[in-house]
Amino acid sequence: MHGRNGARPPLLFTAGELMVERHARHPDRPGVGGAAANAALAFVRSGGKATFACRLAEDEHLPLLRGELERVGLWSPAVVIGGPFNAVYTIGADCPYGRFGYAREGSAGGGLAPDDLDGELITGADVVLISGVFASLNPTTRGTVRRILDLAAPVTVVAYDVNHRPALASPEEARALYEELAPNLTLVKADLEEGRLLWGGDDALEVSRRGASRHPLVMLTLGADGLVLVADGETVIVPAAPAECADPTGAGDAALGTALFNFARGRSPGEVGRAAAKAGARCVGSLGAWSYAVGNPP
Repeated sequence: MHGRNGARPPLLFTAGELMVERHARHPDRPGVGGAAANAALAFVRSGGKATFACRLAEDEHLPLLRGELERVGLWSPAVVIGGPFNAVYTIGADCPYGRFGYAREGSAGGGLAPDDLDGELITGADVVLISGVFASLNPTTRGTVRRILDLAAPVTVVAYDVNHRPALASPEEARALYEELAPNLTLVKADLEEGRLLWGGDDALEVSRRGASRHPLVMLTLGADGLVLVADGETVIVPAAPAECADPTGAGDAALGTALFNFARGRSPGEVGRAAAKAGARCVGSLGAWSYAVGNPP
């Protein structure tokens, strides 16, 4: 993958859910989050620009969701208003993960339809990010993902975050979704178990190299063990950056968004990997998906 080095900031397009986040360790201070939105935030925080397409309901949570999008520069005409309610997820108190609970079935976020998309926003993007979570929500969002891929320009970098959620898709369904999308993908980001599911293999190097036989770029995240990048045949092993873990929610998304920006800027795999690892470390130091970037106290 060859990035661009021009003066214009690289532009990302992605679509997904933006949900209200409630954390057991600060129940009176709601936040926001969602896989694609988290990555878009990191892309913007790195110096890029991003269009985040989503659907929000006009309920009691809309002021929070809109306010946070406006605060980080992600509010745009790509945000569609309408739907029954906005989804909420709850994070347990324990690190590394605790328990997650979701109130999302039938929410506005799962109603973003192909006709909601502005094709010019997609064709003008340097990078398009497809979220495996969003694609797995329901047939509507699956169709929206197909439409995004149809509209992406041939020179656009198309990235896919596997983000397999067993509550949304079985392993067989996750593999089938990947195989459907695979011919369009420039970069695939997975954790070790997801990589084994898609490509086989055992250790991280074998899994990532198997993935790289199908895609120019593979990013395999390993949590506290760092990450592996394979870029155009070059393999880079990046240790995790030092961090005190408060909550890892959104850390993989932060690493991905940062990596996509740096790839788009034409930086070397080593530079990309180190920047991604640092972004993940910053994220785990705060409670919630966005706190590291928007200044909320831990």
